[in-house]
Amino acid sequence: MKKRILITGISGFVGNCLCSIINNKNYDIIVSKRKGSIIPKKNSDCFKIIDWDLEKKNVLQEKIDILVHIAAEKKNIDKMWLVNFLGTKNLVNAAIKAGVKKIIFLSSVSIYENNNNQIIDETSSKHTFNSYGRSKLAAENFIRESCIDNNIDFTIIRPTNVIGLEKNSLLGLIKSVHKGYFTYFGDYNKTKTNYVAVEDLCQSIIYFIKNKHNNDFIINDSVELSSIINRISKTLKVKSPKFCLPKFFGLSISTLCNHLQKLIQYEIPFNSNRYNELTNLTVFSSEKLNTDTNFNHKQSILNKVEELTTYYLKNNFL
Repeated sequence: MKKRILITGISGFVGNCLCSIINNKNYDIIVSKRKGSIIPKKNSDCFKIIDWDLEKKNVLQEKIDILVHIAAEKKNIDKMWLVNFLGTKNLVNAAIKAGVKKIIFLSSVSIYENNNNQIIDETSSKHTFNSYGRSKLAAENFIRESCIDNNIDFTIIRPTNVIGLEKNSLLGLIKSVHKGYFTYFGDYNKTKTNYVAVEDLCQSIIYFIKNKHNNDFIINDSVELSSIINRISKTLKVKSPKFCLPKFFGLSISTLCNHLQKLIQYEIPFNSNRYNELTNLTVFSSEKLNTDTNFNHKQSILNKVEELTTYYLKNNFL
């Protein structure tokens, strides 16, 4: 008898990808969406669809074996706690009443206290000052306690920055290299990146659907920023930029841009978030995922970057 899986967040980037690659011949799949949200045609004909509002208490009318909870609020700060924690609480309680045997929760590395120049793994401090991270951490704790109390299998996945074609990932970075505008701050040989291909993230979810691991896992494929820039340059057939400015100069400019953003109420391409990205020394470790499971990354980030660059160039995005 096929196991019945409920997947939330199908209209989002990760949920859409997961539903595109999961084999619905092996499972009876139900997908939930917010009322009024649009589901891609390629997925809408394959699965049973239900409306589900995470901000309200709902009842699942059918038996559920596995819950894959992807849906989240990332942009609206006022709704993050309501959707990401209280909404998750409502959903999990409904799933327990529907007989769920396993819960897979897509969390985030935003739960960690990001002290620069260190390696972060699953044992690192989780005292975050980020609103999104706080809501995700609270949801994690509730899921873990509920699953232990009710003898339910669970896996918590914490991805870093998820990249893929449908999100126009790294487009700004690739454009700046293409136009010769890219600038390093500080020592470009030390700056790290933290990305994971959306296909790898979705394959990890499928792996945990099939396998039992009651644990938390970071998923990331970290490489040097200089390696990414060199791969972009090689794919574009342009000279790889090496121009560097002192860190203090970049920090001063980014701070000024932050103040300007508040005045004009419009995001500027270079701000403190961009500066932190270009000077990052922190690495999120996937060692636990690689050693405790049989899951392996199928797509290296450098190959993904090359794929993105080729696609943008071919389709005149640059």
